[in-house]
Amino acid sequence: MNSIDFVFRIMLAELGQRIAELPDCKFDTEGRFVPVTVKGRRYWYFDMRGARGGSVRKYVGPDSDETVRQLVTQFRELKTDASARRKIVRMLTRDAKLPAPNPLAGKIIRGLAEAGIFRRGCVLIEQNAYECFAAFLGVELPKVPWENNRAGISMISHAAGDAVTVEEVLKTFDRSFAREDRAGKRQGNVLFVNNSGFSIELAAATLMTAYLVEDPAAAVMLYKSGIVVTVPRPERYAVHELMMSARAGGNQGSSEREYFRTRALVIMQAMLSVRRQMDLAEAYEAAWNRNDTWRGFIERGIKLIDDMHLRTSILEGLTQGMKDIGHDPAQSRPLD
Repeated sequence: MNSIDFVFRIMLAELGQRIAELPDCKFDTEGRFVPVTVKGRRYWYFDMRGARGGSVRKYVGPDSDETVRQLVTQFRELKTDASARRKIVRMLTRDAKLPAPNPLAGKIIRGLAEAGIFRRGCVLIEQNAYECFAAFLGVELPKVPWENNRAGISMISHAAGDAVTVEEVLKTFDRSFAREDRAGKRQGNVLFVNNSGFSIELAAATLMTAYLVEDPAAAVMLYKSGIVVTVPRPERYAVHELMMSARAGGNQGSSEREYFRTRALVIMQAMLSVRRQMDLAEAYEAAWNRNDTWRGFIERGIKLIDDMHLRTSILEGLTQGMKDIGHDPAQSRPLD
């Protein structure tokens, strides 16, 4: 796989650093402070876009208040920084051709991040997580197939209050979002769908998804001025998808199996190409040592890799990773 150019990797690092150093601010940098003079006295208002279009004006305070003036000064600095970050994001998506979320998904994820959903432990999974891995690993990743074509966002949620926060955020963007009960929906999962069919699912952790999101990573999503989100570590994502390829069944089992298998192989190859075989080996071993059922999934998942050259390459990379972390590959079939 091709590595992202060194210049773009430096830009990604700078973008992540800039976002990490941002101070807390309750005002959206897409809005603006507006001074209004009334009877010779100056007051500050904040204009922002309303949920149904147009603008909403909120009173902030008098210019004579030092705290208010400091807010205005800080906001100007943050707005300048946001403009610079947007230029970086545009270069990364246009010139480096790194993936970005679709506009609605990006807008919603940005709102969720500002509401603190990721600080509380929510983890993006599926397509939105995959879109972050190219920047995270520093390699170009191909587009991959997904089980359904419905546009949406999926997250693993741990807190009961997350659904309330998500619903509040969604209503600020589109009041047609509503909870939906769907046949086959796992107990504990919460699904919101709007009139256009765009969905947001908060999934309760199962044994396998708990493995997936254990020790998650912060990543930068390339939307607007950049968003820091939480995603699974790519090595766990790869091993999880490998096991899911072995579990896939039913009427559409073969196509689902191919989707999972493709994603697992792409991430495994990417990790080996950037010499992160130790991370991949640790994730592999954590799943292998869980129980006999998971070992069976892993063995079957590897046997389903029909390209023998690719299978050999991945097994050799995993074997080397095991040796690098000081473990015996013979203890983790099918690496022996």
